[in-house]
Amino acid sequence: MNSAASQRLSWGQKRELAQQAARAANNLRLRLGYDLVNPVCPFQVCEQLGIKVRFTDGGFEGAYLPGNPNRINIVAHRPLPRRRFTCAHEIGHHEFGHGASLDELRDDADQYDGSNPDEFLANSFAAHFLMPVLGIRRAFSRRGISSADATIDAFFIVAAEYGVGFDTLVTHSAFALADITQPRRKALLKERAAYQKSILQHRFGGNLVLIDRYYAAPTLDIEVGHWIGLPLEATSQSGILARSVSETTALFQAIQRGHAEIVIPDTNWNLTVRVTRKNFIGLAEYRFLDDDDDQTSEQ
Repeated sequence: MNSAASQRLSWGQKRELAQQAARAANNLRLRLGYDLVNPVCPFQVCEQLGIKVRFTDGGFEGAYLPGNPNRINIVAHRPLPRRRFTCAHEIGHHEFGHGASLDELRDDADQYDGSNPDEFLANSFAAHFLMPVLGIRRAFSRRGISSADATIDAFFIVAAEYGVGFDTLVTHSAFALADITQPRRKALLKERAAYQKSILQHRFGGNLVLIDRYYAAPTLDIEVGHWIGLPLEATSQSGILARSVSETTALFQAIQRGHAEIVIPDTNWNLTVRVTRKNFIGLAEYRFLDDDDDQTSEQ
């Protein structure tokens, strides 16, 4: 566990740490050859940094373990977007030289509670690294809206594009970007479950991500059981995705591991989907392989 003092931070201290985190997040993006707009995959970033990432069945959120090589452990049973955020959080500990860190299970809003400077800094780093200010605002703008007046489906879509959870994007938009009000944040969070149920209707199990023609990430990473909502005309020839229809939405459920292509006929739009086993345990680099034997070779 981080040994930083647990006193509450003042508003001014939080602002200073958040600015420091945003600068560090932007600098790392540029150092690794990314821009300050498009989505990035934190697991790919770890490969570039020489950090080994392992999904485990431990009872903690994540851990950063300096060494040769440096390692990050992430609990496997958390939702996939949360694991991506946790990975970025541990990258923050790495970048700021915090040393070994064991992070307990926490809620999305905990990044703003300010009880621990190192944790606040790492959480702010993760938020800005995965959801850069310019990128998020442009993502809404490309769809002809702003986050201030965006509907709930737009938040679902932009969250999927940046590989984060709906709650995480809404919270980031309210606290860090100040693009939506606190009452709006609370309303969106309250509406999420009912909205997802209205899309899936009688279908149960798995998380829902919504995708549109403006999706900018090179791939979509999901787990077996997850649902993808797309325009009705979207199709896929892959056997790893099962297609059904919900009123105005084409729904694809991931039914096995592997890679698939989704296309919208008569357009240039296509999407590569990578599916991993639910709650995969092992090295992150093996999460999309059909044969897991190799993952046991490195402890």
